[in-house]
Amino acid sequence: MGLRGRWCGQLRSARWLSRIANRHKDGDADAVRDKQQLEARSRLWRAGLAQLLTAEEAHQS
Repeated sequence: MGLRGRWCGQLRSARWLSRIANRHKDGDADAVRDKQQLEARSRLWRAGLAQLLTAEEAHQS
């Protein structure tokens, strides 16, 4: 393989690695968004549970 062939191969490899890096970056952004959504849902569940517990305590009093 000549210099040109090696250079083209390296360029293809660099593009391939760049695409993989972009997919990982997109995946990381998705993971952060999912984490934020789960944390928000968790806060809502905890708030709802706290309301139920206070209502239960008030009912038992």
